[in-house]
Parts: sequence; C-alpha cells; structure tokens
Amino acid sequence: MNQKNTLMLGALLLCSVLSWGQTPQQIQNQETFARLYGYIRYFHPSDEATAINWDRFAVYGAEQVSYAQNQEELLATLKSLFLPIAPTLQLVPEEATITWDAAEITPPDVGKYDVVAWQHRGVGVSSNSVYKSARTNRPIVLPAEDVWSASSKKLSAEPHRGKDFRLRAMVKMNPSDGDSFAQLWFRVDRANNQGLGYFYNMYDRPIGKTDWELVKFEGTIDEDGGNLVMGAIFRGSGDLWIDDFVVEVQEGDEWVKIIEHDFESDQEGKRPEDWSAASRPDLYTVTTSAEEAYSGTQALHYVGEEGGRIVEGRLLFDEVPEVGEYVEKPIGAGLMAVFPIALYGTEEYSYPQGDPAALARLQEEITNKVPSALSARVLPVRLASTIITWNVFQHFYPYFELLDLDWNEALRTSLAACYTDDSVEDFHKTLKKLVAQLKDGHGGVRLMGDANFGYVPDISWRWVEDQLVIRKVCDEDIDLQVGDIVISIAGQDPKQYFETLEPFLSAAHETRMRVMAERAALDGGLASELQLQIKGRSEEVTLTRTEPTGNYYSGCQGWDRPAYEMVEEGIHYINLDLYPMDSIDALMPELKTAKGIICDLRGYPTGRNHMLIQHLLPEQDDDKWMFVPHILYPDYENLVRFEELGWSLKPKSPHLDCPLVFLTNSVAISYAESYMGFIEGYDLATIVGQPTAGTNGNINPFRVPGGFSVFWTGMKVLKHDGSQLHGVGITPDVYVEPTMEGVLAGKDEYLEKALEILRL
Repeated sequence: MNQKNTLMLGALLLCSVLSWGQTPQQIQNQETFARLYGYIRYFHPSDEATAINWDRFAVYGAEQVSYAQNQEELLATLKSLFLPIAPTLQLVPEEATITWDAAEITPPDVGKYDVVAWQHRGVGVSSNSVYKSARTNRPIVLPAEDVWSASSKKLSAEPHRGKDFRLRAMVKMNPSDGDSFAQLWFRVDRANNQGLGYFYNMYDRPIGKTDWELVKFEGTIDEDGGNLVMGAIFRGSGDLWIDDFVVEVQEGDEWVKIIEHDFESDQEGKRPEDWSAASRPDLYTVTTSAEEAYSGTQALHYVGEEGGRIVEGRLLFDEVPEVGEYVEKPIGAGLMAVFPIALYGTEEYSYPQGDPAALARLQEEITNKVPSALSARVLPVRLASTIITWNVFQHFYPYFELLDLDWNEALRTSLAACYTDDSVEDFHKTLKKLVAQLKDGHGGVRLMGDANFGYVPDISWRWVEDQLVIRKVCDEDIDLQVGDIVISIAGQDPKQYFETLEPFLSAAHETRMRVMAERAALDGGLASELQLQIKGRSEEVTLTRTEPTGNYYSGCQGWDRPAYEMVEEGIHYINLDLYPMDSIDALMPELKTAKGIICDLRGYPTGRNHMLIQHLLPEQDDDKWMFVPHILYPDYENLVRFEELGWSLKPKSPHLDCPLVFLTNSVAISYAESYMGFIEGYDLATIVGQPTAGTNGNINPFRVPGGFSVFWTGMKVLKHDGSQLHGVGITPDVYVEPTMEGVLAGKDEYLEKALEILRL
C-alpha cells in the first residue's frame, strides 16, 4: 500500500467515529483504556512496550475501544491492544480469582539476567535535565521530537540602540511527523555582560505549515544592547526552508533595512558564511538549497534527521523493585489489571518475550490507520490527547493532596466533552479546563500555530476598588485615559466576562487568578478587536491587538520604573526585573553605606541577581526546599522518597546590614519565588505588596497529539520552614492594595509604602 493510500485509509478510519453519538458505554470504554494506558506506558518494564509510539498507540487504541458494546468485547479489544506490548499483563473481571506466580516470569538461569524496572525521577516526558524516566539496565532513548537545534546570525546592536525593529521572513516546513515544528527568534544581548534584553522566539505561534507563509514580529532594541542575535530553532525532524529574511529598524519616519538575505548569492549546498552551524550537527544540517525557494532560486534549508537519540542508561536512584513485585489495579468496566513492575532481562530482550508476530501486526495496524499528521478535528486524537494528559498528572503530579478534586470525574467529564467538541478551538478549551482544575500556576495548554491568541492591545488594566480600571495607555492613538472605568467588555459586564475565562486558567490562588485573567481578557489573535464601554461615555472604544503577549509583563503592563535609581538621599532602588548581578556588584560600595535599599521583584529576576542574597545572609544556607519525587509505583502511591534540593548559598562580603524592603506581587512566580523564599525564610527584609503566585519548581512540559503543549510543575516546593508554599505564596509583611486615587495620580503605591517604612 503506498503512502498516499495509507494516509487516506487512516484518515477515513479515524473520521469514522465522528458520526457516533456519545454513549455511556463509549465513555466507560475510554476511561478503562485510559487507566490501562497509563499503567502500562509508565510502569510495565517490557522491551516490547518501548517499541511502540505511545502517542499514536493512544490514538489507535481510543478508536478501537470505541467499537466495544459490552465488557466481553472491551476485554477482548484491550487484550489485542496491550498483550503484544505487555506479555505478562493479566486482564480479568474484578470478580475473578487472581493468581500470581513469580515463577512464570523467572528464567531458568537467573544469573545471566539483570533486573529491568521503571524508575521515575519526577517523570521524563521530555529531555528536561531535572526530570528523568528510565528502565534499569537499559539505555534511554529520547524521542526525535525531544531533540532540537538552533542556528543564528549576529551583528552589533550599537548603531541601533533604542530603535524599533521588525523582522519578516518567508518560511515553509515539511515535518516528518505532527510533532515537529520550528520557530524564528530574535534576541538582544546587553552590553558588558548585563544579560538578556529583548527576546522573542515565537513560542506562542510556532511554524508548522507545509506551504510558504509570511512570519513577522517587531519590538524595540534595548538602549544598552551589545549584539543582535537572530535565527531559527528546529525541533524534531523533517525540512525547514527560510527565504527573504529581512530585519528593519525605524529611522525617523522611515524603515531602514539592516539585514536583507535572499540566499541567492550563497553557494548551493554550503552554509551561508554569516549563519552559524546547527547546534546539533550530528542530527541537523543548515545549507543553501535550490530544492525550494519562495523567490529566486535558493533558500536556507534546515534538515533534521529522523530517529531518537540514545543516552547511556544508569540508575536514577538506588531503590529498585524486586522481580516478583506486581500491581493489581481496577481499571473500570468491572475489569482488573495485574502486571509485574520488574522483569528479568538480557541485553537483547526482557523475559518472558512476547509474540513478535503479534507485535509486528499491531505496529503495522498503527502505521496504516494513524496518519502522520494528527489534528484535533478528529475524535480519536482528542480522546488520545486527553488520556495522555490525564495520566501524566495521575501518576506524577505532586500536589493532589492539597486539592479538593475528583480527578477520575475530571477524566470522565473531559472524555465526554471530546465527543461534543466541534472544532480544534473547542477541544483546546476542553484540555485547558482539565489542566486548570489542578490549580498549578505553571499549568496551561498551548496550541502550535494558534491564531486565536498571542496578541494584546497596547494598554494595561487592573481591578481597583472592585472596578476594572485603565492603568496605562502605551499607544497615543488609543482613545483611553488612565483611570477610565470599563463597564462592558464585548457587550458583557467585566466581572461576568472574567468569570467566563477563569475555568480555563490555572492559578494556585485567587490573587494570581486575577493577574492571569487580566491578561487573558486582553489576549487574542493578531489584529483582532475588542470592544469596551467606558463609564461616562456613550460610544464604544475599539481596541486592536498588536503587541505580542510574550512582551506583556515587560511591556505596557510593566511598572514604569528604571533599572536603578537613588530615590532619596541614601535610599537606593533596584529593579530586579532589569538590573543584573554584575551591575549590582559595581554598585556594592554605595550599597554598603546606604540608608536603605528597595528591591523590586514584581516580576522575574534577571542576570543571576539572586546572588544578592549572599550579601544579605547572616550564615551559611543549608535549607532544602525543593523536592523531586522518586517513583516506582503507579498512582503516586508508595513514594520511594523525595530528592531534597536547595541552593546552598554562602554569605559573601560585603554584608549589607541596612534596612531593606522587597516589593513583590502575584506576577512573581517560580524563580522569583525561590528568590523571595530566602527573603522570607531568613527574614532578610520587610516584604511589601501582595502574595507571590504560590507556584514554584521546574516546569515539565510535554506534547500531545494535535499540536498541543501542556505545561505543569513537576516537583514539590515548600517554604524554608517546611510549610506550604503552593497556593499560598510568599506573603507580604505589609499588604498594599492599589487605590483609584493612586491610579489617577500615577502613583506607585508599593514604592511609596516602601519609602514610608524606610523613613521611620
């Protein structure tokens, strides 16, 4: 069967279930398949289970179980799906007598065999350096989509400092599968090693189209820019072409080209001299090619090789289950799953070996019936993505104990929604709603190339005294004033409008939810419009979304504060969002004699300036406050232990012993909360503002079929005294609630409170 017919057949079979109505039997079938899928994927140690593409297996399996009309048919279908990859699995009715004999999985000469079992340090759903999953005595194979490479070109920023720029290029992809994508990026490296300036990498709208498309974005080059660096990131495998790459800066009323690259004069088959080589030359090449071009005869061509990357296997931690240990779990529909979590194995196979013919047939079925490009327009893809997402959290999310949540009911509800979703956009909401129930401030779901999100109008607003108030207007053409009160958004009461957004936003507490909803209410597609009604005015105001959401907190939403300022005689203000550690080091002689210091962390630190903590600590820091779970067993049960981590900071001279105030709020999340955790835990300063986001710990994103990326927190983080951080945050010593008077007067009421404290 040729590839074209194979894809057509797969598409027809996948679409065949779209006409079905949702029935209780179908939902039960999907729930049962979902539970068994997670148990076998993450905890059954057979070699056969690693021979399967688990994403495509989920799509195929979701379709197959939909046909089952009763328990008997469902049981037969599950056996046909799972026994080829888990030969030691037992599937039986709940009322059946379960017999487990370790002798049946023990080879005659045990001395020739090693123990093969899953270990999870968190969970290795990507190539993240913190979280890993591996089988003992087996190499780790990273999927191709977890491998990426970057290539770039660079020029001096000095002639262009402070100028607006815009980048545009024609791009085209031929991904080898539905998980591969590319991104263009632009970065300003600030002079004198001051850290990162402007940065954007199309994270919110990656490239995936197989036709030529125009990509463009714009921004402002930092006043202290040292170099401009730009290029492409390619994740996965396949082909990427770039043509007519142009960067312009604004000189007065004109736009002047500083880069114009059509690749026509570059030698075919060679990398352009001013473009760097791929950062992974073993898997990626960058050359000039005549194979494809948007204009002229040549374009820049990235090629990513297919296949994963093998990493030498090793024990992730010392504890390993013994052969003979098994799991007995109800999976729904009156069925039980019984399977070992440790097997014997040689370098060539795990014991006992399964039926290679059955495995080959299953792999062929998946290849023939599941297209390479997967879209959530198709029901089995929606079901599969839901099943995969639910299982990652079911077995590895560290905060269920803090939630009043029926996660099984969440699965049931989400699966049912898959049957009624009419579009990719509908399913995106279903997946976001599932993740939002976890109340993880890192939590969220992004859709590759989503044109419905990614831009905001050039204003900021906030809830003040129970009213939605315009806080800042950064585009003089927008007919709004600071202090305007919004009484209608798109024809709805603002509170009602915000309430419609909140079920799809994941926030650990109400104050963080308010911050997220303020941004989400502005978010939409490029050039899309939002209608507002302003108190005291009869006509509506129409806002146009023009600014990338990625610049939201550093753009119009940001505080109008400099990186550093002597705000009063002897009182220094340091904006930790902007001022890197090397600049703080240069300022240290003045800070040593300061009357007071105000550190502003209403955002995210930059340039490793958390090292300022060393100049505040009275003693060696040995606190452990980050905890990565070591997992051998499913359902987050019987945890082996937590791996305890901290920063182990040492006091550093000079010691700053003047009064300090730290400003913070619920925009401060993750790394910012690590920073603030020291301030609170060691009582290093007076904290002024509002609670931080209550979400810390490295994220552990993963992708699911249909082009969705799911974000979440993969470890547990506590405060330095061992108390709860998640959902609480670092709470201020002095709480500040903005007022209408302050907004109208353009006051920074956080800063004013800090000065009031230091003047005492």
